[in-house]
Amino acid sequence: MRCPTRACLTHCRQIRAVAQGMEPDEAAKKAATGELEGYGCDAHEEKFAAKRIRMQEKKKAQTEARRAKRVRNVEHKAAERAARARKEGRVVTAGGKMDVDDEEAQFGLGV
Repeated sequence: MRCPTRACLTHCRQIRAVAQGMEPDEAAKKAATGELEGYGCDAHEEKFAAKRIRMQEKKKAQTEARRAKRVRNVEHKAAERAARARKEGRVVTAGGKMDVDDEEAQFGLGV
């Protein structure tokens, strides 16, 4: 479907607002600031609504990706700390707070 005015979205809305009785100067100001949403032809408004939905989905996907990346980074850093501790011969608890040598750990376990 094509716009009957063959204008861009902003000017389509402006033209149709003037046709509905709005003053041309007022319509131009409102069109420039985006206040004429819904005044455009069906083709433009459908296209605009579809674009808004795509942008919302994109933003949601980006937010989810950032959250997943933060989780991966935290897990990766914890794994690195644990590997470093094992390499140095320390025992690390789940919280990563305990810094004990193997000898002390075996003594504490009663081995």
